[in-house]
Amino acid sequence: MTAIIQHRLPGGPLVVGYHLPGQTASIGLIIDAGSAREPAGQRGVGHVLNQAVFRRTATCDPTALRLALEDGGLRKDSALNPEWARYWLVGLAEDLPAALPLLAECVLAPGLDDADVAAARAQALGRLRKRREQRELYVTDLLRASGFPGHPLSNPTLGTADEIANLRTGHLRRYHAAHYRPDRMVLAVAGEFDWAQVLDLAASSFRPAPPWPAEPLPPAVPAAAHVGEVWPLRQQQIALALPGPRYGDPDFYAWAVVTQLLGGGFTSRLFLAVRDRLGLTYGASARLVAHSSAGQVLVYGTTVPRQAVAFVAAVAETVRMLGQAGVAAAELATAKAQLASELVMRGESTAARMHTVLTSALLEPEIRGIEQTEVAIAGVGPDDMARVLAHWHPGVPIGLATVGPVRVEEVSRGLEPAPVPA
Repeated sequence: MTAIIQHRLPGGPLVVGYHLPGQTASIGLIIDAGSAREPAGQRGVGHVLNQAVFRRTATCDPTALRLALEDGGLRKDSALNPEWARYWLVGLAEDLPAALPLLAECVLAPGLDDADVAAARAQALGRLRKRREQRELYVTDLLRASGFPGHPLSNPTLGTADEIANLRTGHLRRYHAAHYRPDRMVLAVAGEFDWAQVLDLAASSFRPAPPWPAEPLPPAVPAAAHVGEVWPLRQQQIALALPGPRYGDPDFYAWAVVTQLLGGGFTSRLFLAVRDRLGLTYGASARLVAHSSAGQVLVYGTTVPRQAVAFVAAVAETVRMLGQAGVAAAELATAKAQLASELVMRGESTAARMHTVLTSALLEPEIRGIEQTEVAIAGVGPDDMARVLAHWHPGVPIGLATVGPVRVEEVSRGLEPAPVPA
C-alpha cells in the first residue's frame, strides 16, 4: 500500500506527499475558504478571488507570470466549493522546484490591483451566467440552497450577480487576509518527488504566521424542501436529495457503495427501473455530496414535462424498495467492484491523487489515499448496508428541485405516498 507522508510546518500548512512513480508531479493547495465563509452582502467574493489568483503576484506582472507557467510547462487551474478553495499546478517532476514556490506566491500574494480585480469580476459574472446553461449544476445548486435554509452552506458557490457587481478591490484584500492563511492550508504533492526537497521548498515558500483559526461552521441538518423555477424548456430538469453521510462518518464508504448501487451506472437500480423498464428518461444518476457536518445523496435526471410526476414517483419508489428489501450478496459484490474499478481508473493521474488527499486532509479525521479507500470499500458488508439503508425508510422526506415547464408543486405529487388499497 502506498504510504502517505505528512508533516505540519510550524505556523504553516500541513504538507502531504503521495508517491506515484512516473515523470509528472501535481501540486495543490486547499484552503478552508469556500463560499460558506463569505460575509453577508459579499456572496461571490471567494469566486472573484478564485479568478484573480493566477493573474499576477506581488513580484510577477501578468506577462511574467504567464511566461513562468509556460516556460515550466505547467498547467494551472482552480476550483471552489462551499467549504474550500483549491489551486493547483501540473507539470514534469523535474519542474517541481520552480512550481511549488510559484504556486505558493500566487495564492499567498496575488496582485489584486483594481484592473485585475475588475477583470476577475467580469470573468466571475460570465461564469455565473453560463451556470444557467449547465442544467445539472444549476438545478443541484437550487437543491443545496433550499436544503440548508439559513445555513452558510446555502450560499451560492459562484455568488450572486448583484453582489459580485458591487465587489471592490478592498473586499477581496480583506477576505484574502482573513482566510488565506498558511496555517489553514493543506499543500499536497503527488507523483515523483524527493520528500526532503518538498519540505525545504515548502518551508522557504510559507513563512510562519501567527495562528488564526477559523470559527467552525455551525452544525447543518438538511431539510427536504421543494423548490423550482419555470423555464420554457423541452425537458424537465429534476434533482432529488436523500439522506447521506458527512465527511468522517464511520459508514461513509457504505454510503458510497449504496450510492453506486442506486445510480452509478448501467446496472444501477435507477437505470434499470426508471430508464429500461419504464422508459421515463435517457439516464438517471446518483452521487454522494458530503460536507463537514452533513451530507446528501443527490439523484439527477431529465424527462419530458408530461412524465415529470411519473419520473419522480419512480425514483421515490426505487429508493423505498431499496430501503425496504435491502441488497442481495451478488448485487453488493457487483456495486463494490464497480466502485473500486472507477476509483482506480480515476486515480491513475498524479492530479487525481493530489485532489484525493487534499480533500481528505481538510475534511476527514484520517487522510486516505486511493489504496486506503479501496480497502474500506472492500470491507463493506451486509450489516453495513442494512444500517445505512435504514435511513431510507418508506416515510423518509425527499428534497426536490426542478427547472422546466412544470411547476414544482405539480412535480412533487410524485413524492406523495401511494394510496392504500381499500
